[in-house]
Amino acid sequence: AELYEHVLYVEFETRRRLSDVGYEAFVADLTRDGLASLFEEYSLLARITVRLLSGFAAAASELCARLRADSTALAERFGEGDSLSPTGVEFVCDAHRRCRQVAVVQFETGRVVYKPRGIGHAAGFDRLVDRLADVFPTPVATPTVLERDDYGWVSYCEPAPPEESDDAAAFYRAAGAATCLL
Repeated sequence: AELYEHVLYVEFETRRRLSDVGYEAFVADLTRDGLASLFEEYSLLARITVRLLSGFAAAASELCARLRADSTALAERFGEGDSLSPTGVEFVCDAHRRCRQVAVVQFETGRVVYKPRGIGHAAGFDRLVDRLADVFPTPVATPTVLERDDYGWVSYCEPAPPEESDDAAAFYRAAGAATCLL
């Protein structure tokens, strides 16, 4: 975004100085030919744009394929066995590894976080907490995890303030217990 921001700022300032053009007229002129004149002048920007759009399309396609491939497991783990149909997707962080992004996938029954990298650490921590649950004095809640070879799914944790002071104390005890396990 910063690259585009700089180019558009330079173009706008240049045109404004030359012809006192307003912002709306600048945008209309710039998009008149579908940005072709901008990309002719800034050919590197065109190549970067193609690369970003291609990467994003591949990442979105990969997410859709993984949703299809994991639909049964997702339903069992996050949907109590009921079939899950996605109703929306929100990408929630910067793109990495060829435009891969963490995404929150919305289903009728709730949200699940897609992580396009290995989540073995989260799955291992979840197994450790389960194993120590009987001997640990403070219950530690962990998100539900569905681990795959090089990606995974994690239940969405809705942030919320504690309703009562006892809830806050229990939260900090559990956070301390989780820290001890790390």
